[in-house]
Order: sequence, then C-alpha cells, then structure tokens
Amino acid sequence: MSVGDRLAFSGKIRFEKGGVAAPCNPFTWSDSGIRCSDLWMYTKKGNVNEYNRVALIVTDDTDVDNGW
Repeated sequence: MSVGDRLAFSGKIRFEKGGVAAPCNPFTWSDSGIRCSDLWMYTKKGNVNEYNRVALIVTDDTDVDNGW
C-alpha cells in the first residue's frame, strides 16, 4: 500500500436490543424506530480522540435465521 491508497470493505452487523436481534432502520431519525448506527473509528492525538465516520449502514436486510 502507498500513501493515499483507499480500502474498501463490507460486512454484516447484528443489532440487538435486550440481547435479542432487533431490526433497525438506516433511513430514519425519528423516535418511532431504531436507527442503525453508522460505523466510526477514532484516532488519539495527545489526550483528544478524533472520531471519523468510516461507513454507513445502507440496507436493513437481515438473514432471517440469525439476524446478521
């Protein structure tokens, strides 16, 4: 890898509420539904954490067997 190279990744995330797989909605900010969380990473500079959003949840499709 060289400076400026980009990485791509995909993954499955399971959202839970009370220890049970729960559906989420990536398209809402209302209180009526659970919004899927975006993915964030942080770097530490001195005593300050700098947070950067690195991925968005783009679908609410889940595997019906286990919620992933």
